Amino acid sequence: EGVDLDVQPGHTLVVTGDAAPRRALLLALTGRLALTSGELKVLGLVLPQESGTLRRRATFVDAADPDAARALTDPVGDLVAVEGADHLAADAREALLHLIQRAAPGLTLVLGAADADRVRDLIPASRNRDELPLGGAL
Repeated sequence: EGVDLDVQPGHTLVVTGDAAPRRALLLALTGRLALTSGELKVLGLVLPQESGTLRRRATFVDAADPDAARALTDPVGDLVAVEGADHLAADAREALLHLIQRAAPGLTLVLGAADADRVRDLIPASRNRDELPLGGAL
């Protein structure tokens, strides 16, 4: 509740804090979690009205998914959200590194992590990065 953020295309946002609100935010940002109130604008699309369109333009990857590396190798859309980025398996971490290195200028990354220090090394200094620490529930 009361979250207001602006992540520009080509930037990386690192979301830290408790797992449940962090995951909820990443799912909402990719159009995969219905909003209970308010509006969200992502990639120029207003949610919840355009959630279906956003789902086709955004990739959500959970580090616990055995197919995380495959999803990161060939993501769909202009937004890639990775929950548990600080706990990716070696192959998925390598795929994320490769994605970041070859990312198109407009690709936006949102990395959810309990420990921001474990994902900072993934993001080159040349890529703009913001951090959003979450406290309690959204």
